[in-house]
Amino acid sequence: MLLYLSAGLLVTGSETFELQRFVARSGHLVILSALLIWFGMHQQFTRLFIGPDELDRGLGRDEDPVIQALRLAMEAARAGCGALVLGEERSVGTCISGGAARPLRIESPLIRDAVGLALFDVESDRAVTRRNDRRYHFLKSSRLLDIEALREIGAAQGLISAVRTGTDQGWLVLWDIPDLSLDFIELGDELGRAAGAVLDRDALLLAIEQGAAARTRLSLARDVHDSVVQFLAGAAFRVEAMMRGSSSGAQVESDLKELKRLLIEEQGEIRTFISALRRDRELELAEAVEELKALAARLDRQWSIDCKVTACDKAASVPIRLQLDLQHLLREAVANAVRHGGASRIHVRIDVEDDRLQLLVKDNGSGFGPGSDGPPAEPWSLKERVDRAHGSLSLFSEPGCTDIVISLPLAGAPV
Repeated sequence: MLLYLSAGLLVTGSETFELQRFVARSGHLVILSALLIWFGMHQQFTRLFIGPDELDRGLGRDEDPVIQALRLAMEAARAGCGALVLGEERSVGTCISGGAARPLRIESPLIRDAVGLALFDVESDRAVTRRNDRRYHFLKSSRLLDIEALREIGAAQGLISAVRTGTDQGWLVLWDIPDLSLDFIELGDELGRAAGAVLDRDALLLAIEQGAAARTRLSLARDVHDSVVQFLAGAAFRVEAMMRGSSSGAQVESDLKELKRLLIEEQGEIRTFISALRRDRELELAEAVEELKALAARLDRQWSIDCKVTACDKAASVPIRLQLDLQHLLREAVANAVRHGGASRIHVRIDVEDDRLQLLVKDNGSGFGPGSDGPPAEPWSLKERVDRAHGSLSLFSEPGCTDIVISLPLAGAPV
């Protein structure tokens, strides 16, 4: 507008200058500029859509999701008071008045007809809704709404909108809104959807947290079974051997000292396991193999067997979770070979091919019995851990020899 006025003043007085047209166009520019300024001042009000990033920044996990959704709607509509109730018949929710939140219970539906949105005025007994054809429909608020329930919560004039979530539906009521007009029909529709999105977001986060907690509990249960429980089984195996030796008159003092030393080592192993859970760095394959060799040496003494671990010389990184899985798989494989197969010699070979780590366990035991369909029955404890790590297990068994081939993704799998 300023550029147009400046250019017009520069050519004033020329033969081609038309004063009437210049004044008319200047007036049009003034009107257009005033409209743009007005829309700019009200941009926050007209911006109805809320992105996921804004929800993540503006909403926390400490507050009730119903209160979060209600506060979000009240802020967008600049409402002084509001209520959000869930349930089609008996509704339970929250009311915010004077900045304080209080629980709310309504025994009957707030809207009697199948209407999802309305503006209402209780004192004048007026209401307006919008039909499916986008036309407005005016009627008495007493015919459409539960007037007594609205009066009970203090809503005399305001907006009511349906709120739908994946598992429930309810109503959003806002009142004490400055400059309430038909424009709030569009806003109320958006606010109802936004409130439902907040509730769905909280339900999704809660489901994710519960799922993660369940997976963590299951993983810890497997780890305890494959470490502490298997060690106790090995200790019981040694105690039984000492009892047989004592009954025949043999000295068991040295065996008791060895068992005491194994118990102390297992205590250190449990501490190492807890420390490993706290680590977030990856191990080099050579470092992981050294830890497995140390574990194999302890299993040697624990089960009175010959257990060896060898590995390829390839360079690779092993996540902590995968290293723990390897240790527990070794414990479980040795325990199965000794307790169920009577093995006295076990050889473990570790190889890396492409992006997968292969664990080959060979023993000289009696082998696994056939399953219901004929092939050897896979050990369920090993199979369960391998499946959780997104790996595969193959079993080849015959009298005097058993080969177990386990393939795991080198990048590991989520707990």
